[in-house]
Amino acid sequence: MPELTLSKESTYYQYTLLRKLHVPRFFGPLYGMVLTGLCALVVARFEREGLYAAGGALLGVPLLHVLIARLYRRLSKRTPDVWGFRFRFLWGGYLPVSYCPYRRCLRVLNQLSFLGGALLALLYVWAPPVYAASGLLVHLWIILPHYALAPIFLRLKPGGLIRYGSHEVSYYMP
Repeated sequence: MPELTLSKESTYYQYTLLRKLHVPRFFGPLYGMVLTGLCALVVARFEREGLYAAGGALLGVPLLHVLIARLYRRLSKRTPDVWGFRFRFLWGGYLPVSYCPYRRCLRVLNQLSFLGGALLALLYVWAPPVYAASGLLVHLWIILPHYALAPIFLRLKPGGLIRYGSHEVSYYMP
């Protein structure tokens, strides 16, 4: 077996795991069924217009989140960490791909919440209320799981890094 050698430019990152939250596998589909039920209620109540509103919200709100997050990250000159769009139940949306400072994630989440809510409120003024209501439901459905992590991770040491897995979220200290 050949001997493995490291170059002098190699970098080791040593992170200490402080907290790892596992989410049961049944919770993701269950959370997806909540959105399906909400969209079904909108369609049942408003018929054809509800169908258009639910479809538009399911496509438009995640795109709005990506636009706001990318614009915020570009204007705040935050480029070292890589972000990407994930479509998974519970941890869906525009998220960091690898380790990212938790405070930075929380700032982006706060911007998404405020600006997304403000743009949906503007939609309420110019479009029928069903479009704004379904957009707000999808917006909250995407954002609320991330805010559920805040009380847990903010009690830990500041300056930590967060990493989203498929069924877990981990909090590390550098």
